[in-house]
Amino acid sequence: MLLDLISKTTDNEVGDGTTSAVVLAGALLEHAEALVLQDVHPTIIVDGYRKAGRKAKEFLDQIADNE
Repeated sequence: MLLDLISKTTDNEVGDGTTSAVVLAGALLEHAEALVLQDVHPTIIVDGYRKAGRKAKEFLDQIADNE
């Protein structure tokens, strides 16, 4: 199951945050479902999530560099 994998990966990487990871994944899936119901193609949704993930990583990297 995907959520199980997300939870285990988060726990292995940072040692905590599994609940947060599952809640976030659930919210992303919920919003993806709403977009699919509006006839947005799943490929477009995935591409958008990937772009958002890259942008979030850039932002977090900048914060880490400034500390």
